[in-house]
Amino acid sequence: MLFLFSFTPTSKIVHEYNITVAGVKVGELTATMEVENDFTTYTLSSDVSVYILHRYRVKDDLKAVYKGKSLQYATVKTSVGKNDYFSAIIWTKDHYDININAYKYEKHSIETKPIEYSVAKIYFEQPASNEQIFSEDYGVYSNANFIEGNLLQLVFLGKRDKFTYADGNMLKADMQSAIRDFIITRK
Repeated sequence: MLFLFSFTPTSKIVHEYNITVAGVKVGELTATMEVENDFTTYTLSSDVSVYILHRYRVKDDLKAVYKGKSLQYATVKTSVGKNDYFSAIIWTKDHYDININAYKYEKHSIETKPIEYSVAKIYFEQPASNEQIFSEDYGVYSNANFIEGNLLQLVFLGKRDKFTYADGNMLKADMQSAIRDFIITRK
């Protein structure tokens, strides 16, 4: 009896970043992209400790799974101090169920348009100008707007995040947050 097995080897890319506030390192972020057959999984894991009148510890774990070009599901688990938050975006037959439960923000809705590019991908590839970028944290889109050269700006719910690229790689992000604005820099 002859068995033939065909498989695509898994490939994995990991990028490490420092997170700073006012020039002081407050945490780290690890971005991972793993490809296996038709599935690509992006994960962003960060751990931050910052003092603003009292110490805040923020842990964030984002996972986005694509099949081909389309997002299948995304989850975001966040801990802010003793409070835990969980959000999910799940493709169900002909639409996404969007259930966002985040720090000082909630959204429950559906999206019928296939999501082909989300924030998790930004850490691994430079989007095209005017591409629609979906936020796993907020459940909304922003246009990819290059304000100069390789400086990308995304606006989600009035928050302006800026990403700097070199040779298609994200090197730096200037992020606005409900707790405190911060800078992410590739190690």
